[in-house]
Amino acid sequence: MTPTLSSLAEHFAFWQARAQAWWTRANRFGLMLRVTVWASGFAALMLAAPPEARWTFGLGLAVLFPLVPMAKPQLSWATGVEVVVLCMWFIATVGDEYPSILWAGFLGTAMYVHHAATTACAQWRADADVPVAVRRSWLWRTGVIAGASVGIATVVSVLAQNPLPFAPPVLVIVALVLAGGVIFVLAMRAARR
Repeated sequence: MTPTLSSLAEHFAFWQARAQAWWTRANRFGLMLRVTVWASGFAALMLAAPPEARWTFGLGLAVLFPLVPMAKPQLSWATGVEVVVLCMWFIATVGDEYPSILWAGFLGTAMYVHHAATTACAQWRADADVPVAVRRSWLWRTGVIAGASVGIATVVSVLAQNPLPFAPPVLVIVALVLAGGVIFVLAMRAARR
């Protein structure tokens, strides 16, 4: 059975009506969270892309790929974006040109904001009436962690004017081990409650 032009027009009208209904129901906070998911995913992909691919293939990937977790935050696409970012950054650091620690701090901050915003989007619908205290707490926590990440990276890059005695991928592995330790400790504390 081949679709006729009228059935395609009916499908288009149906999806257009759904999109318009969603847009009228959505509130500013829900829309801001979804835009944050896209913008932080875009920033992370652009920061992680190797310099020679940043403005060619990387730009198209960075614009389109974060649209999926923005539209469907409940699915695993946010993790996919973050895995692609880590792989791209690792490929970029394996080459001769190592990004600076400050660059890595900005990348980590973009990934954290992307993850936090996607998690919030998965919990709160775009039209949800989230209490102001909860929104303020989420924004405060996200801002403090993002600011601390950039601040620590800035301090380390200013203090370390000499080249690092080890390759930056070693630093990533050490950071992943430390982050895993923090997650383990927090999980153990949560299990005791």
